[in-house]
Amino acid sequence: MTDASPQLPEFLRTMDGFAEHLEKQFEGDDNTTKGGTFLEFACRLAPLCDFWVGFDNPKPSQTQTHDRGVDFTANSEDGTARFCGQSKYRIRDSAEFDTIISKFSNYEKLYQQRFVSNGDQLGFPAVPAPEKKAKKKKGSDGVEEAGTPRKLRFLVITSSNLGRIRALYEESAMGSKDFYKRIVTEGRLEIVDSANLLPLLQSLYMKSYVIAPEVSLELQYPPIKHDNTFISIVSAKTLRE
Repeated sequence: MTDASPQLPEFLRTMDGFAEHLEKQFEGDDNTTKGGTFLEFACRLAPLCDFWVGFDNPKPSQTQTHDRGVDFTANSEDGTARFCGQSKYRIRDSAEFDTIISKFSNYEKLYQQRFVSNGDQLGFPAVPAPEKKAKKKKGSDGVEEAGTPRKLRFLVITSSNLGRIRALYEESAMGSKDFYKRIVTEGRLEIVDSANLLPLLQSLYMKSYVIAPEVSLELQYPPIKHDNTFISIVSAKTLRE
């Protein structure tokens, strides 16, 4: 297979080059501006990740302070789940990571309380206000039941490498570690950090701007050949891939 790295722009070839590129992009910006720019980047990036399949585009929090601990949210297309995300340009230690997990924990508690009292997420940022009454459905015994709250999933996007930080966090006794262990066990936490961020961006760039040296097509039927022209049928799935 042909080495693709020379076809990539220099800042996407190595992690050091990518980190230097980010530093230049944010040079001179204050923390608020950096946070807003990285949030915009995170909202564009999230839908391109494999785990995002079946979810709407993320909506940033309507407040600058993100006081409920979530920078952006997105509901699943079938209405059964919600992604709650934090975008943080830098995460320097396990204490900062614990702060994010603590905000996720508080958000889930608030969500559950709001659902019980209002039928859905009334008052949460970047979410359309629901109807005043929760939708009802009949159970197997014919009694109407309140609608089921969405399953909350959580996402952290950062340019830092969280490998060592997470290892230290998992060995610590920090306040939100039990919640962290629970959402990891339940498959409800996704992490996009420098370890998988650069490979993801490299793959996206290659798909968007670099023509593959060889393309293999699986034909539905043997082709009809006339001179240098071949006619056959290719499935939509094959074309999409």
